[in-house]
Amino acid sequence: MIFRRKSPGPDQDDEFLGVEADAPALPGDRPRGPWDRSETAADDGDDSYIDLGGLVVRGQPDVEVHLQVDEQTSEVAAVMLAGAESGLELRAFAAPRSGGIWDDVRADIVAEAARHGGNATEQDGEFGTELALVVPVVTP
Repeated sequence: MIFRRKSPGPDQDDEFLGVEADAPALPGDRPRGPWDRSETAADDGDDSYIDLGGLVVRGQPDVEVHLQVDEQTSEVAAVMLAGAESGLELRAFAAPRSGGIWDDVRADIVAEAARHGGNATEQDGEFGTELALVVPVVTP
């Protein structure tokens, strides 16, 4: 998982939270993830990782982890990683690669972002069509 805190200047490197340069690397097409549970044991014995069931995230200094719980089911619906100037919401979705379900799910995510005053941009990514969402939030 990677997200950028702020855009770099012309002489600056990107500043990332979530995956660091010293993150454990795996051979193959995804040296920095994301990985399936069967592909890595990098978190074994490392207390900096937080096991959230379907997601395992590595904690970072100055990044808070908030669980967003569905009040009706009492189940965790999302995980929010919050830094000083930005946040990243993680949600796990599962669907077969065939059947076009991702097209429907993607449309639902775009509509939800729009309902919250945000916008979504589709882009080609390493694993197919990805969404980049920007949703405004009010902070104290």
